Amino acid sequence: IVRRTALDSDLSEAAMDGLPRTFSQGGVESPVFAGSDAQTVSFWYSGCDTLCSPGDGTRRLGRAVAWDDQPEQLFAQQRFPTAGDVLPFSTQRGGPGAQVIELGQATADLQLLGYGMSSLTLDPDRGFLYVTTKLDDQLYVLDVHDDTDGSFHDVNALDLEAVVQIDTGNALSGFRDMVIAKSRGLGILAGRNPEQLVFVDLDRIPDDALKEQITDATVGVLPMQDAGLPSITADQTEDAGVPTFAAFGGSGMALTADERYLLVPHFRGNAMSVYDLTLGAWGEEIAWLPNLGENPHKVVVSPDGRYAVVANYLGDVQDEFVSSTMVVVDLDPQSDRYLEAVSWLVNR
Repeated sequence: IVRRTALDSDLSEAAMDGLPRTFSQGGVESPVFAGSDAQTVSFWYSGCDTLCSPGDGTRRLGRAVAWDDQPEQLFAQQRFPTAGDVLPFSTQRGGPGAQVIELGQATADLQLLGYGMSSLTLDPDRGFLYVTTKLDDQLYVLDVHDDTDGSFHDVNALDLEAVVQIDTGNALSGFRDMVIAKSRGLGILAGRNPEQLVFVDLDRIPDDALKEQITDATVGVLPMQDAGLPSITADQTEDAGVPTFAAFGGSGMALTADERYLLVPHFRGNAMSVYDLTLGAWGEEIAWLPNLGENPHKVVVSPDGRYAVVANYLGDVQDEFVSSTMVVVDLDPQSDRYLEAVSWLVNR
């Protein structure tokens, strides 16, 4: 073995230099004899993509060969891509500690903005999380359960599964909330511009390996009370109380345990609609409960089904002083105050 030295200093020089545009362009270290045959002598070596010094660069294992007609020179045997080569790979979304599912995604078939998200509804039976947007006529479907088994690899787990496109005929439409009628296999969405209830067949949303746009899942529509337009005038007929500038109606819905009655607070109308889903093809509005307070936006049903409690965003407004309120509504068909407000809970 003959060591190379610099002509001007007699100091040792590297026996091997990195090759530009390879993983060893920053330098080569630790050559190890790997064997020989009739024409070549092979070595393993450590290549650096940047300067070879402690703590710098990334080291990779390479193979170099010296040919019998030039035994003093070693040449890296690194493979480079050529026409027709295929590089198969798979990826896993996120990493250690990843806590984000991106909604603004682009695929060959989808271009999603992922803004104006307004509600989350979990479907544990299907392993989906439904996300509504108030600024578009779409329903985002996220796969939150990994269904991978021996025959199926759930590549969309913790990722976007599908987007349900709901043709409302209005570019300014959107949705404020969604509830699931489990016994019917339906998702019910509260729409805006126009105000309506949209029924989506959840069985038409497959759990597969594709991110796809689904256009045939809408199966029914019911009208809601009109939200009107925001106004600063005093003659707002749709909102008898303090002027409301948010242009939407239904939100924060609830189903009774038997999934017969759907309760829909009306934000601008200061009221709540009650739908009987057993009437007609998709249901009918059977009651309109006015004067519940300023801007009701959420309703829940008591565990025994006896009452509904409606939360008002503002509640009472007197002399520019706001007191949040909750309204208790009687849901007992045998009561003489059935579907009436029976009490207000006030925060003073």
